[in-house]
Amino acid sequence: MGFLGKIKRRHKKKVLFRQFKSVGLGTFEHVSSGVSFIGPEFCSLGSNASIPAPASISCIDLRAEGSNFAPSLSIGNNFCANTGFSVFCGLGIQIGDNCLFGPDVLIMDSDHGDAISDVPYQKQCRRSAKVLIGNNVYLGARVVVLKGVTIGDNVIIGSNSVVTHDIPANSKAGGIPAKVLRVWDAKTKTWIKPQ
Repeated sequence: MGFLGKIKRRHKKKVLFRQFKSVGLGTFEHVSSGVSFIGPEFCSLGSNASIPAPASISCIDLRAEGSNFAPSLSIGNNFCANTGFSVFCGLGIQIGDNCLFGPDVLIMDSDHGDAISDVPYQKQCRRSAKVLIGNNVYLGARVVVLKGVTIGDNVIIGSNSVVTHDIPANSKAGGIPAKVLRVWDAKTKTWIKPQ
């Protein structure tokens, strides 16, 4: 890409970032211009957030479908995602500081209804519940986090896991659905099996 092309892409990114609720220092340089944003006005990005392309961040306003709340996505300071990062936010997703996400991580706070009726699944009302991810959380490659989940501070989730329920702080979890496999023992400073 030539010099003029780089300037045009940088200008386009500046225009996009002005639409965000807030953007911390150092983030502009570390978010690829190839990242797809829907609803940036509902997003807050902390300082030094790094999101490479391809990635997709969608904050969809579900108030037209009966929700009482606008979506809210908050990504903390020093966040580092890998390629393929995807977020679908219809209610609220909060990601803490110093989080590291492997390739192809997916976080969703909403899904479609599942009633067998005359109304197709795609037209049924979405069900939403907030997702809270603490500080210093490491999600391995292809981890999926579903609606209503809280992940505590200092948690590691193994690759290919599906998180469907809360994971307590200071633990390692994995599987489908993810379950706690190890907990941090502060006395011995090692990971041990939960009791």
